[in-house]
Amino acid sequence: MKLKLLFIPLAVTLITIVGLYTIGNLFEISFLRWDYELVIPDRDGFIIEYGGSIIPIIIGIVAGFVSERVLRRRGVA
Repeated sequence: MKLKLLFIPLAVTLITIVGLYTIGNLFEISFLRWDYELVIPDRDGFIIEYGGSIIPIIIGIVAGFVSERVLRRRGVA
């Protein structure tokens, strides 16, 4: 029973994060995207710059907490 309380919220969190980043990339929504850019300077080799939104991560964590609360209220744990 306690494994469900761990794995289900974790799965909900990861699926939510991946889903939101996928939606952001498919529909080019800037606040749901993770972008990277390769910049090659002349003499220092290469630098990889990346950046993106952490909004999907925050929403995923909140969804994980909500799913844990729902599981506890229903008596799974």
